[in-house]
Amino acid sequence: MKTRICVITFISLLSIFILTFSCRHQESRWKGTIEVVDGITIVRNPKEPIYEDAVFSIEKDMAIGKIKGEEEFVIQDIYHFAVDDEENIYISDRKAGHILVFDKKGDHVKTIGRQGRGPGELLLPVEVLVFPRGMLMVQDVEQGCVHFYSSEGKFLKKLSLHTLPFFDARVDSEGRILAAHVIRGEEYVTVLEKLDMDLKSLITYASLPMVSRLSIRPFRWNYFEYRAGNLVWNITKEDNIIWGDVTKYEIHVCDPEGKLVKKILMEHESKKIENEEKERLLIEMFGEDYRPRSVEFPSHYPAYETFSCDDAGRVFVRTWDRTDDGEGNYYDVFDYEGKYIARIPMRIGKHIWKNRKLYSIEEDEDGFQVIIRYRVAWNI
Repeated sequence: MKTRICVITFISLLSIFILTFSCRHQESRWKGTIEVVDGITIVRNPKEPIYEDAVFSIEKDMAIGKIKGEEEFVIQDIYHFAVDDEENIYISDRKAGHILVFDKKGDHVKTIGRQGRGPGELLLPVEVLVFPRGMLMVQDVEQGCVHFYSSEGKFLKKLSLHTLPFFDARVDSEGRILAAHVIRGEEYVTVLEKLDMDLKSLITYASLPMVSRLSIRPFRWNYFEYRAGNLVWNITKEDNIIWGDVTKYEIHVCDPEGKLVKKILMEHESKKIENEEKERLLIEMFGEDYRPRSVEFPSHYPAYETFSCDDAGRVFVRTWDRTDDGEGNYYDVFDYEGKYIARIPMRIGKHIWKNRKLYSIEEDEDGFQVIIRYRVAWNI
């Protein structure tokens, strides 16, 4: 018995040693630098990630589309969704004009709101946010307001968005609202702020003049409404704010109080927009059957498209580089320190990382929208 225990112990220690050595070997390959300048940590990354092998995999865990017991019911038009700490899923169906709520097993448990102009009724719901204690906020762009509901779905209040056009919001762990919105004047400016429950500004994190990724005339204002100019941002589990200006590969990290604490930089060469790519972008934006009178493209793509963050503090940067099959994009992944650790291909749409799972808006084999939940595994 002692011999067996010793063998098992030796094998376990050997496995730990091999894993530790492998990780340290990979870490030693990182050719970047970290320095502190005026109290700000500057992380400079090379073009190549630490890990070259496949270090990340996802496995489909659940799909939400048709509601059980209602075979004819399908989600009509998912614009946005949210996931709470208990893994309940809240889906904004802007065509049906309501919020669908599903539990972690995928069972439909309630519907919040209905189409109309009365108290708590929705015309064009887009973003849905879940607060720490279960309260919901739903943005209705047709009515130019946000609706608040209790966790049971009871309507609480409505606030106008006339001072916050083109609202793009998230909620931190304290129940404060983080929002990017557009200020219109002689120049269009995108502002990222922390707001209280009455939508009053508490902290300003960033303010950028709006220079479109694609300059569209005479429909330029439409594009600005949905693209929010050059500002890309997200929030980490620790309530730090990450934001960037897409004209350069630079990620700013601010603490919850708005202080800039870190910059993550990476060597980057802008990718030229070829003619066939222009056609694909037009289809994605306007569909197959419509073209505006005039569309002007920049010569090169922006540095990146979007940010997202997982529970381990990793930052996922969606690039404009397509996968070989054209169905997905490559993501640059940075660890909690800001080191460039991996470049991974993913075929996902709007997505959320929650409790070591990945949730994504996709289409099923019949072309209907569904929410897919994936189990996530890392090999590092």
